[in-house]
Amino acid sequence: MTPADLTEDKRGRESNYIRVIGRLRDDVSVAQAQVDMNQLAASLAQEYPNDDANLTVTISPILDDQVRGLRSVLYILLGAVGFVLLIACANVANLLLARATARQKEIAVRTALGATRFRIIRQLLTESVLLAMVSCGLGILLAMWGIHLLVSLAPANIPRVSEISLDGRVLLFTIVVSIITGVGFGLAPAIQVSRTDLNDVLKEGVRGAATAGRRKASLRRVLVIAEVALSFVLLVSAGLLITTIKRLSEVNPGFNPEHLLAVDMAFPQAAVAPTGNADADDRAQVEYASSFLNDSERRVAAIPGVLAVGTINDLPVRGQGSVNGDFDIEGQPKHRPGEGPVAEYRLISPSYFRSIGISLIKGRTFGSSETVNNAIPIMINQTLANRFFSGKDPIGKRILVMDGKPHEIIGVVGDARQWGLDTPPDPEIYFSYSQLAFEPNTTMVVRVTGDPASVGDSVRRAIHEANPNAAVYSLKSMGEVFRNSIAQRRFNTVLMTCFALVALVLAAIGLYGVISYSFALRTQEIGIRMALGAQAGTVLKMVLGYGLKLAIAGVLFGLVGAFALTRILSSLLFGVSPTDPLTLIAGSVFLILIALAACYLPARRATKIDPMVALRYE
Repeated sequence: MTPADLTEDKRGRESNYIRVIGRLRDDVSVAQAQVDMNQLAASLAQEYPNDDANLTVTISPILDDQVRGLRSVLYILLGAVGFVLLIACANVANLLLARATARQKEIAVRTALGATRFRIIRQLLTESVLLAMVSCGLGILLAMWGIHLLVSLAPANIPRVSEISLDGRVLLFTIVVSIITGVGFGLAPAIQVSRTDLNDVLKEGVRGAATAGRRKASLRRVLVIAEVALSFVLLVSAGLLITTIKRLSEVNPGFNPEHLLAVDMAFPQAAVAPTGNADADDRAQVEYASSFLNDSERRVAAIPGVLAVGTINDLPVRGQGSVNGDFDIEGQPKHRPGEGPVAEYRLISPSYFRSIGISLIKGRTFGSSETVNNAIPIMINQTLANRFFSGKDPIGKRILVMDGKPHEIIGVVGDARQWGLDTPPDPEIYFSYSQLAFEPNTTMVVRVTGDPASVGDSVRRAIHEANPNAAVYSLKSMGEVFRNSIAQRRFNTVLMTCFALVALVLAAIGLYGVISYSFALRTQEIGIRMALGAQAGTVLKMVLGYGLKLAIAGVLFGLVGAFALTRILSSLLFGVSPTDPLTLIAGSVFLILIALAACYLPARRATKIDPMVALRYE
């Protein structure tokens, strides 16, 4: 790291582009510091009304600044994990209910021998918690493997992703949640089975158990409906995120990304002794930089397979920060500082637009070092032209930017999405590298006839030939830049889809279990029906119809939940409504088909019942 080289023009009061990091005293809160800085900003506005009027200062903890865009995503994914946990717990509760029903005679015998109701509940809860703790241990082992996989698949631009690990707090939280779920979802079956009528069970035997099991069927149905509803919400959420990725891939970025190589590079500034004249020193740096870029572009353009070469300080789509500022249009009333229209500033070489494929709408592009009518030439994008010139021809109009010098518009170009495919273009002003001083970090865009990676080494060598001290620190195809720009969204979509699939499998297993157990209790009834002439198809329809009713009820409740909860996803969506009808319909149909598939095996098994065996069933 080296100290910032703040020349005279960069130390002016209008240069408000530097971010400051400070450490607060232990006895000072962020809110108190914000109050103090607001007072300081107000004082500066009074002292320097021409430069610092309307200047604001925002203080935020650096951790919040790092994870601000990720915090809401983590909460949403935590909610998805909670849904999967609830579905799994509902399955376990169903299993424990069925097991408790089968053990009613055993419980009745224990009660007859003197076991108290509290002791029966304690025994069943112990079994439930033990099951939860064994599952917790297996889950921790799976998580130890899964975290490494998760980190390896996560995009590099997720803040602090390398710090993800299983620590003591996570393990403690997991154990506590396992105990709570073991007690919470084992309590209802334990209380219900402890209420068994001793006389009825001992007199009625297995048939009495079956009758009692049917009495508990309503609770099992409620649990299955809840599972289907929760899995439907996750399924719709995953569908919305998948649709978002699809819509993003269809966005026109404003240029042609095919066969394009992005080369990030940095080079030292000219070793020129300061003359004390800021303008002369800046001019020396500009000439040095312009000479280097011209030489580099010439050498790269000579590489076989290269069609065009251009340079820009901030590559589109990446969403990286850049210099911006307010401006005034000559001939219109000037704005007070901080109240004027704001534009993003871009520095380009004359061949940049042709190289990247941004269309020239009106006027012309930059030539060599030039002035136009004693004004520095600039180009603007279509958004700025439409917003501030109200359909008038902007060519020849002059703009006053932060340096106070007149800049004449010589051309209007199409919009390029700078901050990502999901963000509309901002007003942009393009300056030529041959006109202004700039930081020595830039991106060269190289259009080739074939695979961009095939010319990477040649491009690196050509740049080093122009300046051996130049650092080429990244070569990526524009397709890779695009993928990186939506990598976080894609990763979130993969996680949500995995949660939805797990939830779907658990819901299908729960539905299968309830249907199997319910019709196992009705074996004798089905045998009688078949003995009286019911066909296998009739029995199949009866079983499938029962499962379909549960699935449809779950989908209806899930629709209500989806309408209420998917709005939380709004910040993660693009080009699709949180209540998109197509996604809701597709999710409903898909879930019902999965439910029918889960019910089919129990239904087929019911059609194979031998009436003679069923009539003897006890």
